[in-house]
Order: sequence, then structure tokens, then C-alpha cells
Amino acid sequence: MTAAGWYLPALMTAFAVLAKLTAVAGKRAELAEALQPTIANAESEPGTRTYILHEDVTDDNVLWYYELYESEEDFDVHRHSAFARDFGPSLAGLMAGRLEMTKLQPLAGKGL
Repeated sequence: MTAAGWYLPALMTAFAVLAKLTAVAGKRAELAEALQPTIANAESEPGTRTYILHEDVTDDNVLWYYELYESEEDFDVHRHSAFARDFGPSLAGLMAGRLEMTKLQPLAGKGL
């Protein structure tokens, strides 16, 4: 609970992730295409509320995911799934380094 008390109690267990994926120079579109199966997979995950792939408008090599889960446990199920384990290696040659992840606790907002 925040000191101001303006949080949404229903979100206290919600968990979000902002993930940055940097493509090899000139391969962002190819990386975005290669990531499409992750969207379909997220559709089948009951604890995944939102799973959106974004293009960075200031960096031609960067993609972002915004992910919202019912709980951190649901995120753990997602990231430790057989799909995630088996899918990761398919991005070799498209990623310029490792995925960067920021974990977030939603407090309030439209669409939550």
C-alpha cells in the first residue's frame, strides 16, 4: 500500500515486465517476425493479461515487450516454460546481446 492510499488493491498481486531486445544492426524487422510465435504462445497462458511487442521509435535496432501477468508466479511459469526454453535458441544471429528486463509493480492506470 502506498502512503497516499491511491493504489488499486486488485493490482497488489499483478506483475509487469518491460523487456528490451536489441537486434543485430539491420535485423529488427527479421527479429520482430521471428518473435511472432511468442505472441501466439502468450494467448494460451492463463496468467498472462497483456503481452505486446513494440518497435522503438528512436532506435532502429530495438524492440520492446510490455508484459502484464496476474502475479509474479504467472510470470515465472511463462519464463520457465518449455516453449521459452526451446524458443530462445532460435533467435541466435538476430539478437545483439542478451535481453534486458525490468520488473515492475503496477499501481494504477487505465486498462488495468
